[in-house]
Amino acid sequence: ISFVLDTAVAILLLSNSTSGPITRLHEGGEVIAQGNLDYKVGVQTRDGIPQLPKSFDERTEKLKASYFEDLEKKVSEKTKALTQRIEELDLQRQKNKEAEEKALIEKAEEEATLTSIGEGVVVTDPQGKILVFNQAAELMTNWTASETVGQFWFETVPAMDEKGYLIPRKDRDMYKALTIGKKVFSESVYLKRGSGKITVANTAAPIILKGQVIGAVQVFRD
Repeated sequence: ISFVLDTAVAILLLSNSTSGPITRLHEGGEVIAQGNLDYKVGVQTRDGIPQLPKSFDERTEKLKASYFEDLEKKVSEKTKALTQRIEELDLQRQKNKEAEEKALIEKAEEEATLTSIGEGVVVTDPQGKILVFNQAAELMTNWTASETVGQFWFETVPAMDEKGYLIPRKDRDMYKALTIGKKVFSESVYLKRGSGKITVANTAAPIILKGQVIGAVQVFRD
């Protein structure tokens, strides 16, 4: 409002002097109104009136400063809102991950319950880390659940083929189930903790949630 009043006063005072400065002020007002805040009127008149264009330009500078201050404030607010949204999405992603892990464990526990007491049940996450290790698996391998949960199945319980060679990870049933997403059957020899061996029949199957392999379950029997 102050800017508009100053412009009006300048035009009225200069109207007694010359039409040129009035035209310059009028044109300057239009240019500034269109967003060009770097525009300078720079009108030179007589009888002390040159101060009015100077005041006009000073007001323009203040308007420009106010404009950028307001713009900076809006950018800051948008940045804050965006950061908050990113944090919300990250929290939701974490919740979804926890929900998937919970579903995996619940499915594994259900599988272990339905399986007979004589069959070992091992469940892993997508990387092959043990999540469930039932009592039969403990008895057959001499490992306990508390010792194996969180460890890699392939390194914890090594397996041998019929010729006595260690089976590499890429050829293990659980690994194939995790990578190809299909059920796998085989026979192998597990090395027990400490010493001893046991020949087992294996069935390894992927656990699929929303089209993604989120883990695998392996059942083996003596």
